[in-house]
Amino acid sequence: MDSSGKEINLGKSASSGQKIAMHDSRKTTIVDVAPGLWLWRLEHPRWRPGLGWDPIVTSTCVTSGGETLVIDPLAPDEEATEVWARIDRRRPTRSAG
Repeated sequence: MDSSGKEINLGKSASSGQKIAMHDSRKTTIVDVAPGLWLWRLEHPRWRPGLGWDPIVTSTCVTSGGETLVIDPLAPDEEATEVWARIDRRRPTRSAG
């Protein structure tokens, strides 16, 4: 979902090696976990103190068996170019969350 709350479909496969990149005002962090598995973290735009959950949320992307799945995708700002480049290189075939 984007910062306005609109749902979107995201995805991309991981590159090899550990890479952490900071982007945009919400500080999007990318972590390559393993080949075919990466995630991005950012502050949820609707988070406020007292809601009972952490402000930083994680979206996960996994590619296996020719399928790309994104789990709990939250769209970063347009300035998070590395996340969007990964999404543009390989569109998801499934989304959950």
